[in-house]
Amino acid sequence: MNNPEYKGVCAADIEPRDVEFEGNKLFVRNSINCVQGVQGEGKSFFLLAICAAKSAGGSIQSLDGGKECLDPGVVLYLSAEDDQ
Repeated sequence: MNNPEYKGVCAADIEPRDVEFEGNKLFVRNSINCVQGVQGEGKSFFLLAICAAKSAGGSIQSLDGGKECLDPGVVLYLSAEDDQ
């Protein structure tokens, strides 16, 4: 199927851009972020706490033991399980 609106781009032609981090540099702002790990380690709890803080403009504990305030914003939480 030929789609005349699609235009491929060579990766070498993509200009780098500055990346903004959030959440003690755990997440890239305005991007899709993926978290994976061992089953039962608390990924969902961790991510839902981050989502709640981000959506309400709350704070999270940073890796150095302090608190980091998050600017309020829109959050999309998508969960998928691989039971194999």
